[in-house]
Amino acid sequence: MMNISAPAIPIIVIGALICVAGWHLFNISVKIIGFILGASVGYALGVFVLKAFGTALSPTFSPWVPFLSAALMGIVGILLVKTLIKSILFIAGLFFGIVIYSLCSGLMTGNIHPFGMNIIIENISIWSLATGVAFGILFIFFEKWFVILYTSAVGAYLIMTQLHAPLIIFYGLMVLGGAIQLWMSKGAHIKGLQTTRSHANS
Repeated sequence: MMNISAPAIPIIVIGALICVAGWHLFNISVKIIGFILGASVGYALGVFVLKAFGTALSPTFSPWVPFLSAALMGIVGILLVKTLIKSILFIAGLFFGIVIYSLCSGLMTGNIHPFGMNIIIENISIWSLATGVAFGILFIFFEKWFVILYTSAVGAYLIMTQLHAPLIIFYGLMVLGGAIQLWMSKGAHIKGLQTTRSHANS
């Protein structure tokens, strides 16, 4: 019988949730984080407006200024976080495309160092940049697939390490988690990091 320690149980549960529901958790967490950050800035801005121009505002309206400002900036925060994530995805795809082009075309120059940028700098060309832009667009367009792959792998890793299971369990859980996430998001498509359902018949 497998011996599971008490501290490992919550980690396994969290890993299972990430593995089978990572895409949905990602969407929810992005919106929550963006709203909290934006609302915090909005509330501080509302308080500043009250201190600076409070005497010119209606006494009835004044108490609502921080809350209205927080709600408005919260929505703006969600939009900004989505834009930031898409920008990061594009940059990652750009670098990935340049590296792939360099590897496939034999343009590699110099030595490769971990976390080094020489592979990018020394192999810049019009074709490598074009390949990078293409991969950047693909990274954005197929964002859902990258998130599902990443979250299923992270969740499977957490479970495997706590169970001290062999590597084959990791691959099995990753494939299973990815399949469940794809099934749960069946019929969904991506538009601005929001999952929407298509009701049209195929």
